[in-house]
Amino acid sequence: MKKLLPLFLLLLLGWSCEKESLLTQPTLEQILSGKKMIVFKGMLTFKDQSAFDTFVNDMTPKSNAEFEQWEKANNFKSLATIHKEIIAKEDDFLAAMEKKYNGDESISRKEIGYTGEAQKLIDEGLLVINEYETLDLNIPVHFYSRLLNKDGVLRIGNELYVPKMNFVMVIKDADLSKVSKAKTYMQGDPVEDGILIAQVERKIVSSNGANSKVEYTGSCDTVSGSYRLIVYDEYSYIIYQDNSYPCDNVYSSYDIKLRSLKKILGTWQNHNTSQWRLTSNLTADHWGKCLLSGGGVVYSFIQNIVTYNNVAWTPPFDNTWIQPLYTNYHVGKCESGGIGSCSDGSNPYGEIRFPVRQHWATGINATACYVGQ
Repeated sequence: MKKLLPLFLLLLLGWSCEKESLLTQPTLEQILSGKKMIVFKGMLTFKDQSAFDTFVNDMTPKSNAEFEQWEKANNFKSLATIHKEIIAKEDDFLAAMEKKYNGDESISRKEIGYTGEAQKLIDEGLLVINEYETLDLNIPVHFYSRLLNKDGVLRIGNELYVPKMNFVMVIKDADLSKVSKAKTYMQGDPVEDGILIAQVERKIVSSNGANSKVEYTGSCDTVSGSYRLIVYDEYSYIIYQDNSYPCDNVYSSYDIKLRSLKKILGTWQNHNTSQWRLTSNLTADHWGKCLLSGGGVVYSFIQNIVTYNNVAWTPPFDNTWIQPLYTNYHVGKCESGGIGSCSDGSNPYGEIRFPVRQHWATGINATACYVGQ
């Protein structure tokens, strides 16, 4: 009995400390101290959705170098910066392996593996191995990589956001202990109370009004000798199902991604180049869609989001380059007066439509690609 008593007291003390820790957890107001955004314990923390949207609009046009300066000034290290460091180490690792195996094309990437740092993020679900066995961030929108911390998390109000390639996990009570659930979550899994799963769709609606067609985003892949150029049509439509269909809260983003690869050993791997170009024609419009109570569908034009007329870019020396065309556009959630109204008095839900979508890219060794409708 005497031996059990100290153990009981230790357990009681531990429970008391845990309870005290929970009770003394700072509130959002205490964390922000009157600011709209702050870096708190290595994580971007925003007062509310409006503060987040403003930050995204302000920061999206900035170059990678400008954003890296912002990170240093604010003592924040983003997932994008971590990814950049890992890819640099991967490039050095591959160069050493190519020398070790004397360019033997029978050696696969699976045989040589990845650096320890890269494998750690693969195991944590932050990196994914794509079809060419190179590494991509496991996120739905490129710009999010600038907002996420080393664990792939950010905070808006009293909610944590954990974006993944095909979904965004929203943790309603900002409980960090639940973040790990995003690592193992599969679409269709039951979700516990306090967690919302926002689905990511990649279907593009070409043209406008009733004369439209729905198609999935695509890619173009071309090879010339030992070099490969890939152009990805990266459109995302993130549906936060916190309302009833068709009035879900929806955000949309659209990037074009170029990737330069070279045959290294038996696989295609990242290859830095300055010999690439991209030219785009793009019109993205916001439409309202009314599902009338008597049957039928009526479309109404709301506004143009972006228009690019033969805009040409010369990407910097790199192996992967992403051009955001628009980021985190709020498509709507059927709010009265937000995106117009329908003839029967109901509120429409929003859609993004693309009357024009054309992208041409050229790369090293006369590689050329086209993506569009």
